[in-house]
Amino acid sequence: MKKKLTHLIAICLSFLMMATVLPSILLGMPETKTASAAGGEGNDVKVGVSLPSVQNEMGTLSGLMQTMFAGYSADILIANNNAIDQVNQLRNFIDRGVDVIVVMPVDEVALVEVINEATVEGIFVIVIGQNHGLYNSVVYVDFDYSAEAEAQVDDYVENHMDQSESKTFLIIACNNGHGRSYYNSIVNRILNYRDNGTNIDYEVLWINSNITARSLADQISEWIYFENGNNPPDAIYCCCYECKTITIEALTLLGYTFGPDGIPIYVGSFNPSDDYEKLVALILDLINKKMNNEEIEGDTFLVEI
Repeated sequence: MKKKLTHLIAICLSFLMMATVLPSILLGMPETKTASAAGGEGNDVKVGVSLPSVQNEMGTLSGLMQTMFAGYSADILIANNNAIDQVNQLRNFIDRGVDVIVVMPVDEVALVEVINEATVEGIFVIVIGQNHGLYNSVVYVDFDYSAEAEAQVDDYVENHMDQSESKTFLIIACNNGHGRSYYNSIVNRILNYRDNGTNIDYEVLWINSNITARSLADQISEWIYFENGNNPPDAIYCCCYECKTITIEALTLLGYTFGPDGIPIYVGSFNPSDDYEKLVALILDLINKKMNNEEIEGDTFLVEI
């Protein structure tokens, strides 16, 4: 009797499963993955992440992802600033059938083929960085410095500059995601002024996390002598406080004064811990919407600095 009852229950469960799954198959309804912003047990979303490095604030981003992606089946890899290695990492994610790829490109152009291949395979791709229109069917997340950059450039033009003068700004930015975002925002504001007849020129020096004050001083000195008529910059814009600190050390080595009685220095207010946490939260929100078949309006999403 017990065997017959067990057999009957098994048959009922089988019919119940077929009734749940069969309509989705017949009607072509999209599959819904289990996803939660806080992760959690039962989460079956497979995520592949590729970051350029773990140096300085990149280590902060990697650590936040390890924590905030804890409930997902997530594989976070580091490309060590090698574009070929990053391409291979993304191809490996495709071969393993991940649902989502999150990537901060080492070299945007080098990833065109493999990212487009991933989207053709139906993988949801999130690119950390500015939208230059290189990839098909991806979503971009980035930092928005536009309000801060506008205020900083406006401050110099309005308080330190005669409209008939010609000025040169030196932008010193970290060679990573937030540094490029800050640079682009400053340059866009400069170009707005130039379009209206204000004569502002600019130069950028990209710096890596292992640069020394002496090395940066040499780069600044070379630019001043060979490209700026042996004149110091009229203003300096640094993407973050770490960048400002080493810039001040370099200027001191060169004997320049800065601040109210010297070269004005502006600095972006990027805070790695707080701002990268906001970025990862935004990424998780986009993943949840996609995996739950919710509509994602737009292809570029920004965290305001």
